[in-house]
Amino acid sequence: MQNSDQSKENNKNLDELFIATRSCPRCGDRKIRRSSKKIKDGLLNILFCKFYRCHECRYRFRVMNPIRMVFFTGIILLWMPILGALWMNFNQGTDVAGPVESISNDQIEILAEKGDPEAELQMGLRNTSFARGVKNDRIAVQWFEKAARHNQVEAQYRYGLALLEGKGVVQDYKTAFYWLEKSAQQGHAEAQATLGEMYHSGIAINGNIERAYLWFNLAAAQGVESAASARDLVVRQLTSSQIAAMQEEAIRISRGYHSSYVPEQSKSVIIEADPVGEDSAYKDEPIPGVNKQTAKSLFPKLKDWLKNNLL
Repeated sequence: MQNSDQSKENNKNLDELFIATRSCPRCGDRKIRRSSKKIKDGLLNILFCKFYRCHECRYRFRVMNPIRMVFFTGIILLWMPILGALWMNFNQGTDVAGPVESISNDQIEILAEKGDPEAELQMGLRNTSFARGVKNDRIAVQWFEKAARHNQVEAQYRYGLALLEGKGVVQDYKTAFYWLEKSAQQGHAEAQATLGEMYHSGIAINGNIERAYLWFNLAAAQGVESAASARDLVVRQLTSSQIAAMQEEAIRISRGYHSSYVPEQSKSVIIEADPVGEDSAYKDEPIPGVNKQTAKSLFPKLKDWLKNNLL
């Protein structure tokens, strides 16, 4: 308490000394007094300046407070290395939510030539994009077919879609249906939605509202909004017994999804060092997250830094 009173007294003496040696910048009179700070003065002026008013001309002016300037500068200089250490640790420790292996383009091509399905998929994705000025649907389809025959679910969907649309390959509805159904049976949401559209419109197969509802229902359950809208439309054309039968089959299919298929959010994939272009709808990217081990080791590192630099 005594120290606080003494500090206030020292500040008061400094103000009195300043006022005694300072004059009004407008009229030059030395009769000035302290003026209270106002919101309209602005944050920086409030933090770093003192305000005074002249008794004679009533002019209000501000003067830089060097003590506060030094104080805030010291705080900023103190926290800059700490925040820098935090930023470096979090960026270096960034991991993905799942085992993702990052390899170079050349390594991907070598693995693909050896028959690795994930690498084959990446080779196909590389040729579906304008990244690096490369786009070749024909080559992309060839890689998708190889990966699809190695039971890569995403590749099965992409190969089936290429056959359905006739991109990079001769249009073939029958084969397209085979691969899309194979992918859908293993839980690929977009393949399920595409099958629903095929059954609904009668493309490649005879139209079947019940089967359309089945696949729309499965795709909607995985978050495909267009499938949810289509499901709500076709369900009105079914009887209660048909709806019940298709819902039972949907439950059976969803329980039997192939274990190799994992939704996009957590799928383990091979990531190219040079990423696939932005126009690739199913580009696999690592999901950023914080490595728990890094978070645990952060505080000891900060403690050592403070000990070495501040103590």
